[in-house]
This record gives sequence, structure tokens and C-alpha cells, in this order.
Amino acid sequence: MRKPAALTHDVAATVPIAFVTAKLALQRLAGLGRGDRVLIHAAAGGVGLAAVQIAQRAGATIFATAGSAASANTCSAWAWSTCWIRDRCPSRAK
Repeated sequence: MRKPAALTHDVAATVPIAFVTAKLALQRLAGLGRGDRVLIHAAAGGVGLAAVQIAQRAGATIFATAGSAASANTCSAWAWSTCWIRDRCPSRAK
């Protein structure tokens, strides 16, 4: 597999680490499968994006958080189940 021209070597080197981290957490440790629900924090970041793809492939329902409106737009573009922007999450009942 060739490195996409748009990625620097430094950035391309981090991609496998993000996927190994997400795969270990979701598949091996959590045993994520079809019909499960998962909350992925910082879903627009490197490990978050990898976790979303692994959860989608497993057939899980994804709930995600994002740190900014721009990151939340990434959530919308990927059509995830639910995405909240940090500091704008639904408030807790008191």
C-alpha cells in the first residue's frame, strides 16, 4: 500500500498506531459487536476516527463527542449516530 501524496511521512507513520490503539480497546478489551453502543470521545481526532471506523465495521451504534464546531462537522460528514460538541452537551438534570 502506498502512502497518499497528501500525507507527510511523519503523519503517515501515526496512522497504524491510531488503528492498533482503537482495535485493542474496542475489539480485544471491550468485545464490541453488532448492536452494541459505544461513546467515542474526540471522535474527529486520530484515534477517534479509527475507533469510529472499527465500531462501524462491527455494527455498533456510535455516540461521539467533538471539541469544536469544526470537529462536529466531521461527525456530520461521516453520518454518525449522535455527536455532541464539548461545552454544548445536553445539561444534566439537577
